[in-house]
Amino acid sequence: MEHVKDCNDVTQTMRQSGVYHIYPGGDPGYKVYCDMDTDGGGWTVFQYRSGGLVNFHNKLWEDCKNGFGDISAEHWLGNERVHQLTGLGNTVLRIYLEDWVGNSRYAVFSNFSVGDEDSNYTLSYGAYSGTAGNSLANNVQFTTDDRDNDGYINNCAHNTTYGGPWWYRYDCGYSDLNGEYIKGGIGLNSGSGVIWNGWKEFTYSLKVSKMMIRKILNK
Repeated sequence: MEHVKDCNDVTQTMRQSGVYHIYPGGDPGYKVYCDMDTDGGGWTVFQYRSGGLVNFHNKLWEDCKNGFGDISAEHWLGNERVHQLTGLGNTVLRIYLEDWVGNSRYAVFSNFSVGDEDSNYTLSYGAYSGTAGNSLANNVQFTTDDRDNDGYINNCAHNTTYGGPWWYRYDCGYSDLNGEYIKGGIGLNSGSGVIWNGWKEFTYSLKVSKMMIRKILNK
């Protein structure tokens, strides 16, 4: 099974969404959740939030590096693994968002990659498409409460206006999908909560957020 490097490889034999073991770097590999239902399937989920049972917004650098939560439910796969997976080839990022009354939007980013730890897990991408608007900063480093890499005068991950480990730009930017989970949709402050400004603006905290990647297969 070592040829199964990501969820797109899993689709060669399995077509049902669920937890699978992948081997992007050979043994021993690790478990991931594969979304086989969205846009043809084969998506490796690296972030999922729905219900607020797992606390994201106070996680530190090592937590985000190694991952946390329940792979079959709310979780962060880990920056080191996302870096490894995006290094397998040309990768697409797809983000699914849902509000508190059942409306949903999506955002797709081509040529998506996350650098290694020496780069502070720098995120980069090519083109955007979708219905959610583009609120994802490009060519930015990952910031946590204990590792400030955002270029802002204060730490955006610690800032009471935002908060949470995320890829922030110099002014904290327009999104924070790892912010505090606020039930009901309305944040305590503008920018607090699970934020995607391109759709719901800074005063609305989303109910569901899912980030997933898929390698583009050569044909």
